[in-house]
Amino acid sequence: MDVRMRCGASPGHMGNRLALKVDLLFGVAPSHHHFLYVAAGSSSREAILSASDPSTEIELRPSGSGQTRFLQFIGMGIEHIATGIDHLAFLLALLITARKARQVLAIVTGFTVGHSITLSLAVLGIIQANRGAVECLIGLTIAMAAAQNLIRGEREGRTAGLAAAAIAASLLLIPADLRPDMPASLILAIAVATGSAVWLASMRATRRAAADTKASFSIPARFATAAGFGLIHGLGFASALQDLHLPRPMLLSSLLGFNIGVEIGQLAVVLAAVAVIIVATKLVPITERRAEMSAVAASAALLAAGLAWFLTRAY
Repeated sequence: MDVRMRCGASPGHMGNRLALKVDLLFGVAPSHHHFLYVAAGSSSREAILSASDPSTEIELRPSGSGQTRFLQFIGMGIEHIATGIDHLAFLLALLITARKARQVLAIVTGFTVGHSITLSLAVLGIIQANRGAVECLIGLTIAMAAAQNLIRGEREGRTAGLAAAAIAASLLLIPADLRPDMPASLILAIAVATGSAVWLASMRATRRAAADTKASFSIPARFATAAGFGLIHGLGFASALQDLHLPRPMLLSSLLGFNIGVEIGQLAVVLAAVAVIIVATKLVPITERRAEMSAVAASAALLAAGLAWFLTRAY
C-alpha cells in the first residue's frame, strides 16, 4: 500500500522534529515493515517502522540520517533471518551432518554466496521471480537437504528419488488457477531435477562409503549444495526490500545494509547452535551412535516440515 499525507503547520509552530507512529497491519503480520519517506522543503528523510519499533522522531534539519538509515537496514536483515523459520530450517538441515569447522565454513560461505547473488539481482530489478513459486521452492530445498542426510545406499536413493519426483509432480493435481503461477512444464522439470539430484546424492554417498565408513559429503559438495539452494532463498530475502518500494538512490545502501544484517543473523544462529552442542556434549557425553540417531531424527522432522511447506504454499 502506498499512502501519502500532507502535513500543514500554522505560522510559528513548524518545529524541527516530526513524531510519527504507525501500527497498521502489525496485529496480523508481525514481520511487516513500513517505509517512511518525508519531504521537508528541499530535503528528505527516511525511516523504517516495525512491530518492535512502531514510532520514530525525524529530524527535519540536516543531520546524519544516512548512517541511522543504514543501521536500520542492518537491523531489518537481522530480524528477517531471526524470524525466518524456513531459512533457519534449511541451514539446520545442512549443518546437521557437519562434523568439522571446515564443513560448517563451506556451508555458511556457500549459502552467503548463493543468496547474495539473487538478493542483489532481484532488489536492483535485474531479475523478477514469482513470489508464490519462490516460497513454494524454499520448502522443497529444505526437504531435499534433509533427505540427503537420510540416504545411505543407492537402492534407497532410487526409491527416495522416485518419491521426491512424484511429490514435486503432485503439484499438477492442484488446479492451475490455485498454484503459484507455475506452468506444467516447469513443475515436470522440477520433479525430474529433484528426483535426479536425490538419486545422484545417494550414488555419491554409496561410493564414498566404500572407502570410508562415514558416508558424508565433501567440502565442495557442501558448498555447491548451499550455494545452489541459496539462490532460491535469496529471492525470498529480496521480497522484504521489494515490499518497501524504496527510491532508486537508496537501493544500493539499503541492499548492503540488509545483506550485512542477514549475515550477522546467520552467523549468530550458527554460533549459538555450536555453543549449544558444546554445552550438551559436556553435560551428556554424545557417542557416535547417539549423534547419528539425533541427526536422523532431526532430518526426518525437517523433511516433513519442508514437504509440508512445499505443498501448502502451492495454494
